[in-house]
Amino acid sequence: LNLQDQLRFLQRTYGDFVSYNSYLLSYNSLTTAAIFQRLRHGGPTGGYWTSCAGSDVIFIKDITKGYDSTNPPEYKSLLPTTPDDMIMFEFANKVSVTLR
Repeated sequence: LNLQDQLRFLQRTYGDFVSYNSYLLSYNSLTTAAIFQRLRHGGPTGGYWTSCAGSDVIFIKDITKGYDSTNPPEYKSLLPTTPDDMIMFEFANKVSVTLR
């Protein structure tokens, strides 16, 4: 079984998949801080965003704050925290986004 055959097997089993990786760099620390502040406090109830581009957020992992929406009731992240801003969003349409 070669790599191409394995990929075809996975596609038949699980369907199409896409990976799009890109970087957008911010060299202004004040702009970066404002972006993360809005992501954390710009949602409809003053907290995290609940949707984006028409898709609902199904979970959030804020690595900087130690928050994990999939780990109630404490919502404490099992991942180690970092002093640098980093938030992971997963959406109902199966798209995942990591911002750091």
